[in-house]
Amino acid sequence: MFPVNLSSYEAEQLGLLETEPIMQTEVYAAVKSDKRHLFSTIGEVSVAMTETDRNFRTFVQEYYTDWTESLFESREACLEAVASGEADCALLCNYELGRLDDTLEEKGLTAISTGQSMSFGFAVDSHADSLYSILNKTALYVPESTINSALVFYHPSVCYPSGRDGGRDYGKIECKVDLRTVR
Repeated sequence: MFPVNLSSYEAEQLGLLETEPIMQTEVYAAVKSDKRHLFSTIGEVSVAMTETDRNFRTFVQEYYTDWTESLFESREACLEAVASGEADCALLCNYELGRLDDTLEEKGLTAISTGQSMSFGFAVDSHADSLYSILNKTALYVPESTINSALVFYHPSVCYPSGRDGGRDYGKIECKVDLRTVR
């Protein structure tokens, strides 16, 4: 699976091994524009997220334990929940801000930095030692700038895919690595 952000416990429970991070993203909160000055990441916050999004769930559990998750069927429903006041915010990755600019403006929302970032790696079956080794070396070998460029240009929904679960069927990012040079 890619991209994935799991805690060690989650990975173990799912029977997965997670590689070293291959990328990071800054995390933003989409909030109502007219209430942006009132928003704080400290304290009780209702965050809208899709029912199947493991990445942001792990993020919230790690950084914002006082937050309450409000679950919705789709990404669009999450943003609508914030716009209507059902939730205080929805989380976004910095890779998607340009693409979502018109949608946020249309719904009267603003993206505010949470001051936190989220790492993503590959997750493989815990019995796939060889594949894990190859992907882990690849994650360490491919420059972060290459991954960031590919994600911004090619990948519209890295962090919060609509209707997909935990990193499956997210599209294709091609990174050519000569594995003979990876030691």
